[in-house]
Amino acid sequence: MGRSVVGRVVTGWLLLVGAVVLGLPGSVEAASAQSPPAQISSAPEPGPGGICVSPGPHGFSDVPSNSYYNLAVGWLVEAGITSGVAPGKFAPTATVTRGQMAVFLWASAGSPQPAGGHSFTDVKPGVYYEQAVIWLVGEGITSGVAPGKFAPSAKVTRAQMAVFLWAAAGSPSVEGTHDFTDLNAGSYYEGPVTWLVGEGITSGVAPGKYGPTRPVTRAQVAVFLHASACTKAPVGTSIAAGDSSSCVLNDDQTVACWGLNAEGQLGDGTTTNRLAPTQVPGLTSTISLTAGRSHSCALKAHGTVACWGSNDSGQLGDGTTTNRLEPTLVLGLSGVLAIDAGDSHTCAVKRDAKVACWGFNYYGQLGDGTTTNRLTPTPVVGLSGVSATALGSGHSCALKDDGQVACWGGNYNGQLGDGTTTSRLTPTPVAGLTEVLTIAAGARHSCALNVEGTVACWGDNDRGQLGDGTTAESLTPTPLAGMSGMTGLALGSQHSCASKQNGGMACWGDNGFGQIGDGTWTNDRLTPATVVGLSEFSELTAGESHSCVLKIDGTKVCWGGNEFGQLGEGTTIFRLKPPVWLTGVASIATAGHQSCALKINSTVACWGSGTLGVERAAVPIDGLSGVTAITAGWSSMSQLAHFCALIDNGAVACWGDNNWGQLGDGSQIKKWTPSLVVGLSDATAITAGESHSCALKETGTVACWGLNDGGHIGDGTYATSPRLTATSVVTLSDVRAITAGSDHTCALKATGTVACWGLNQNGQLGNGTIPDPVGVSGSGTPVSVSGLSGVTMIDAGRNQTCAVLDTGTVECWGTSGSIFGSTPVPEPVPVINLTGATSVAAGGNHSCALQGDGNPACWGWNGDGQLGDGSTNPRSVPAPVDALHGVQSIDSGIDHSCALKVDGSVACWGNNLWGQLGVGDLWGSPQWSPTLAVES
Repeated sequence: MGRSVVGRVVTGWLLLVGAVVLGLPGSVEAASAQSPPAQISSAPEPGPGGICVSPGPHGFSDVPSNSYYNLAVGWLVEAGITSGVAPGKFAPTATVTRGQMAVFLWASAGSPQPAGGHSFTDVKPGVYYEQAVIWLVGEGITSGVAPGKFAPSAKVTRAQMAVFLWAAAGSPSVEGTHDFTDLNAGSYYEGPVTWLVGEGITSGVAPGKYGPTRPVTRAQVAVFLHASACTKAPVGTSIAAGDSSSCVLNDDQTVACWGLNAEGQLGDGTTTNRLAPTQVPGLTSTISLTAGRSHSCALKAHGTVACWGSNDSGQLGDGTTTNRLEPTLVLGLSGVLAIDAGDSHTCAVKRDAKVACWGFNYYGQLGDGTTTNRLTPTPVVGLSGVSATALGSGHSCALKDDGQVACWGGNYNGQLGDGTTTSRLTPTPVAGLTEVLTIAAGARHSCALNVEGTVACWGDNDRGQLGDGTTAESLTPTPLAGMSGMTGLALGSQHSCASKQNGGMACWGDNGFGQIGDGTWTNDRLTPATVVGLSEFSELTAGESHSCVLKIDGTKVCWGGNEFGQLGEGTTIFRLKPPVWLTGVASIATAGHQSCALKINSTVACWGSGTLGVERAAVPIDGLSGVTAITAGWSSMSQLAHFCALIDNGAVACWGDNNWGQLGDGSQIKKWTPSLVVGLSDATAITAGESHSCALKETGTVACWGLNDGGHIGDGTYATSPRLTATSVVTLSDVRAITAGSDHTCALKATGTVACWGLNQNGQLGNGTIPDPVGVSGSGTPVSVSGLSGVTMIDAGRNQTCAVLDTGTVECWGTSGSIFGSTPVPEPVPVINLTGATSVAAGGNHSCALQGDGNPACWGWNGDGQLGDGSTNPRSVPAPVDALHGVQSIDSGIDHSCALKVDGSVACWGNNLWGQLGVGDLWGSPQWSPTLAVES
């Protein structure tokens, strides 16, 4: 729907010899066979508005100013390719030999130093074309006319000229057709001539005639070279948004799409919606994309177009009205420069600067003077000199080379900009627009960006999409006040966006789904609003309810509506602003309904149900620096969390809930900023339970503080009064790691054994006993876990504990439905079907293990999707986490889990009611598969 940036072409497209500039050398012809070529000199790059269009005077008396080759000869001279055959003489009718042609091509490539040699006996050493011939052979452009023969004095025919140009361009694959009757089918030159036609380099010598056997004259060479160097560049669009789908062009010129797929608009052969980019099969050599309401199209490198998706009005251009689930070639179309799609119609700008359209034509949006739908490309009447088009729901606009704009089709809201509401079946100039660089079209409105960087819009304005501060439609272009320094445009159905010269972006209009990107979604924006936190992007595009940009590094960022996955991030989470993914993370910690990340810069960010309400994205914790480890706990009694951070000097700072003294600062007063634990200066590790905390000290001993009515502290007491400062755990030494569950704590000793203390009502101490529930259900001092040795890592969940053994297996004990159902298991039992484990994370009713290949697997309760397998089905044995690889650590809360990836990003899944996944979801929807966390 004209949603991607389109604009006037400002650079030339180089068709000879890959990416080298045509027209660098000096004179390339020789007056005699032994004459050396003239000195090579640098020339300005050709381009519209430069020497391609208006070169200086050539000074040749035998080149009439009204001749078809006058412009081309002037370009040759100014580009330094020729100085004629004699003073004031170009000799336009003289034929060109193969030796001269070799020098033309070599010089056009910049006269590179050739390597190797040749085997031609008729190319004498030192002759002026010798180096050029060696280069042609080395590049695979020629092998001569016969073994040992190059025939340098033979005249070049138009057929041979086609082959030379095609081979010099790298012998690209040939697509499209020609209408010449004098080309022999299957001849050696048929493919190259077809390629020339597709590139817009030739249209033959007469209708239906190419003249393959005619010798090439110097005038014709001038025209061929000028056309090759000065043909317009394709207008490339690497990201395109449909109504509720999006597509992106990959680095390898393949295409991936995502979002709504009801009509096959994703091109993957199905009608299944996709939440993440999915490859379009069979589509290669793509250079530009466009997307309409329910169809998509790709411009291929050789000037043909393929489309897929909805075809009810013939918008795919394949001669039918049959929907296509995979790309299908548009019939009879070649030599295309740019494409754009509207709701149900499509247009292409050809290399002759004319436009062809096809599809729905009820409003006359095809511009052919009728309202008849067209199933194949049909020329727009009376339109030439076009560089780009922009298509809306029922109207079309064209940007001309002279910077003016013409529109046609439906005009009920003034979207044609001609001062009326009269629909037009053929192009009509837009009033008062000049020096336009870029145009875009929404459903029923249009906008233009001029050379001064200002924007003007016209048409429908019921959602403020014209940006003029009102909701009144405008029949002529209305400038946006205060908007300058703009560089690009993208229009959605009823919202508009423009890129800024400073790298930012502003949007206005419909904001019902957050597509404006300013962090809100309740009010439309009648004037431009800055998109939050966006910089350094190369392209922008807009759909019905979402917006996207392609960043300089090639990544995509989208925001707005996402009910069909059109944001392409693997979720259906709506985004009110461009997401800033949480990166640079060194470690993670989860608890009840919260999560925290320690960043590589030693700062901390947390999210979820913390201390001051719900945070749905990572929020920095002030007052912390030099942090080396973090932990978090959540109290089911107070419904509040507390957090602790280990500082690089061995101190520990805690904040949050402190009802039971779990902050260790000597009080029971909640703290919203970090406060040092009293009497602790040599800590090396920390852990937190529901209402108590512990630290491992340099001496290999452990100290705990907080709630102690169940022996939580491990000092041999069961006190109703909490411990407000760090208190030593008795009879425990040589500890290497610690972990805390809700009401119990375990320590891994240097011997590879484990000791636990605290409550034991579910067997979570692992010592083989389950005390009488009416008695003291626990131990106030550490007790050994039965039959466990060779332990390398431990983790405690709500009421269960798990250990990784040096065999790569995992054993767990306790209960809460992890693997035991509701029956307490007081001694370690192996987790089946799990090998090669390197770490384990025990949650509330589930557990996860990380395997050596970086892939996690989870088991247990799954009512909130906390197993991450894309379902809510419980698992009694480990199941792989959906599409999650490259994980370096994992941690689990009560009913959610998070994974730290090797790239420093964090992905979470499970319950999200309290924002504990950190994915920025406004409504707190659970995520059954891993979803990337974002920063606030």
